[in-house]
Amino acid sequence: GTLKRIIASIWGCDEIRRNKPTPQKEAEGGIAIIESVLWDAVPSYYRKLDAQLRISVGDKLPLDAVPIKFASWIGGDRDGNPNVTPDVTVEVVTQQKLRAAKLYLKDLDELYGDLAISSRFSDEMVELASSIEGSKDERELYRRVIGHLEKRFLKTIQQCEAVLHKNDSISAADSLAISKADLNDDIEPISKAADLI
Repeated sequence: GTLKRIIASIWGCDEIRRNKPTPQKEAEGGIAIIESVLWDAVPSYYRKLDAQLRISVGDKLPLDAVPIKFASWIGGDRDGNPNVTPDVTVEVVTQQKLRAAKLYLKDLDELYGDLAISSRFSDEMVELASSIEGSKDERELYRRVIGHLEKRFLKTIQQCEAVLHKNDSISAADSLAISKADLNDDIEPISKAADLI
């Protein structure tokens, strides 16, 4: 049954594209690869690399190490493609930011649910958790920080959707939205926690 359907769908597909895809469609394909393959494969590779370093060198992979870097010009390649305008680039980048925020939010939801109660916190972690107001997680500092990150990712998602739907009612400069630097600052105390590693 299933194999027959797969073969039939492949058999019915064109081997080549009849029309050139739009920059937005190209970006969707790139995002699909990140979501379906790289989002899980890269961390898995990093864990294997870390394990091999511990065995071979006796040292772990530094948390800030970046042995693999990805870059994309999809939606930003202004090398003569008349379909790539500044508006298209903004749309593609916003769509990529939206998907990334949703992927992070999904992982944070899982982490929030998986974390055990702890009583051993670094001074850095206590300071970060203390800076967060209005959290329902009074004693569980990891969950307090992760819950705050979740709120910020939700705000980032709202902002991206507002840009994509041309809705000016949500401020693009809202302080709750998250940037790469914010994420690094907020995740570092958690990632260094001895009782979570």
